[in-house]
Amino acid sequence: MGSSSEVQRKCRRRSSRVCQYCQRRKVRCDLAVHGSPCTNCSHFGVECVVPAKTWKFENGSPLQILETQFQGCYEDKEKSPSPIAFLPAWEAAEVEGLFKSIANSEGHAGGSKDETAKLQDHMLFSPPVIKEWAFFGYLIDEPKPEFIQRSSANLETHEIQYLRVKGALLIPNEEFLRELLRAFIQRVYYVYPILNIFDFLSAIVSDDGRHSVSLLLFQGVMLSAIPYVSLDRLVAEGFYSRKQAQDAFLQRVMALYNVGYETEQLPMIQTSLLLSLTDDPTAVKDSWHWLGLSLSFAQAVNFHLDTPENCKGDKGLSRRIWWSIFTRDRKLALGMKYPCRIRDDTYQVPMLALDDFGLHCGDPAISWLVGQDMGLQDTDYQKKAALISIQSAAMSVVIGEILMLQYASSPRPFSIGGLPSATIIPRRTATRQDIQLYEHKLALCIKYESTEFQWTEAKASHQLDTSEDETLLLLQAELSLMHLTTSMALYRPQIWPVQNSGSTDSDLQAYSQYQARLVASKVLEICNFVQGKGLFSRLSHITATSVHQAALIHLSFVNSADAVEQMLNFNKFNQCFRLLKDMDDTHMTAKLGVILLDSIAQKVALIQGTSLQALLP
Repeated sequence: MGSSSEVQRKCRRRSSRVCQYCQRRKVRCDLAVHGSPCTNCSHFGVECVVPAKTWKFENGSPLQILETQFQGCYEDKEKSPSPIAFLPAWEAAEVEGLFKSIANSEGHAGGSKDETAKLQDHMLFSPPVIKEWAFFGYLIDEPKPEFIQRSSANLETHEIQYLRVKGALLIPNEEFLRELLRAFIQRVYYVYPILNIFDFLSAIVSDDGRHSVSLLLFQGVMLSAIPYVSLDRLVAEGFYSRKQAQDAFLQRVMALYNVGYETEQLPMIQTSLLLSLTDDPTAVKDSWHWLGLSLSFAQAVNFHLDTPENCKGDKGLSRRIWWSIFTRDRKLALGMKYPCRIRDDTYQVPMLALDDFGLHCGDPAISWLVGQDMGLQDTDYQKKAALISIQSAAMSVVIGEILMLQYASSPRPFSIGGLPSATIIPRRTATRQDIQLYEHKLALCIKYESTEFQWTEAKASHQLDTSEDETLLLLQAELSLMHLTTSMALYRPQIWPVQNSGSTDSDLQAYSQYQARLVASKVLEICNFVQGKGLFSRLSHITATSVHQAALIHLSFVNSADAVEQMLNFNKFNQCFRLLKDMDDTHMTAKLGVILLDSIAQKVALIQGTSLQALLP
């Protein structure tokens, strides 16, 4: 939060054409100069795929999609005049030009006038759009709300109309806004404290224009809260699924981003990091993409050197943002899909301290907006949440060291979703001393300053009387799951012997197998306990990563000679499978994990001669 000056820097011209591999890796492509394959694709030995110059739609043109979606809503359409006829002449000309530009940009350049008119009718006066506008309070170009900062970008009229059509200028009504802000504070802010929450909420409460919030950041905050709002609340607001709500709010953020609505660097950094929390591994612009943008923006204003250029001297905010980016980078790497972006020798930011969080009692008026059970009036509660955030940052440093020791980037990236994707593979070079060293480092991280945040069922089993208790329980559980997932990443390369290698350490292998099964069982224990409290659906997608890796470890020991141990591993694998299915509505990572485990279980059942029903619930 906070205003900032625009950073002036030279911009290199972008290549006129770029292949899909270079675009995904965000590197320069010499396709336009040297032709296909480009130098990068030749070096890595991947296919150089050149995207088509025009947009391709899997489900048909935008007009066909609208016709299918709104079928049956226009029986009397021929009897009524065109909606454009009801507009003033000057506005009708602008709107007609807007739809012509949309049609041209989306492959309708050769469309007839009748087709353009149908597109106008669908987008302007379709009942679903009217229904959505009825659920949301007002547009930002009306007198209210005053807390939205006006853009300094020189937007054209058709760009503003484009934002209006995409819903980027819509603000949730008061009740829905309250639920979204509560979800953001509980499940996003206390994990990634990337803004001054008191200033942010005070601007919304006062609504007097003296303090304002970036519209891009505001819509990013709303988007990041969607996974943690109850589905009943979303249905009440007119969304038939959580995925539809996420797509709608993501469309608003992307519309603002695409037209260059925001010109200040700080909101761009914060919003890009919030976009990296969107859990859709199948998207071209996935978490990896947005994290890279956030990191680039942060480095451009020297956040990595602890000399921020646009935080008004608030080093606490810049440090929290940097360590949030760092923590997000390491959590993504734990998914075993991408390597770490940030190297330890590329930043000079000291570890977070309590002084960086600005702990204090907020304005009592904030309680009117989000309630008194958010911990914003309790400095002791804020201190506990801040200490957990500090532990996460300290553990992220150790995660990077473990991944560097045990894994390497694959020289030949795998294909995911039709596009080449970087992947990390095990090294299998660690010794028993290396394993014990990082076991000790991880133990120190979880014991930072106080042992009260270590997960034990006895400490977590007290009655959850308030939302503050629930939030602390979830933060504590996620911290422990992060610790256990890191431990599994430490042991996994030594679980299976290396083929055609005479240097296998059988003692280290046996030790790693024992520790991996023990850690996987602890993951299951924590998740089952949280599920018993009715809070499992509110955990973040690091939980899906933890459960997925635990399931793989249990599945790898189903060939045990001991029938009792074999059945025990079957049961634990089934529990992990059920937990992932319980999360697939909230997190796409869990849904993909279910599909992958189902495929692996079928192969294991075929090899073992076991029925699939014995493996899957």
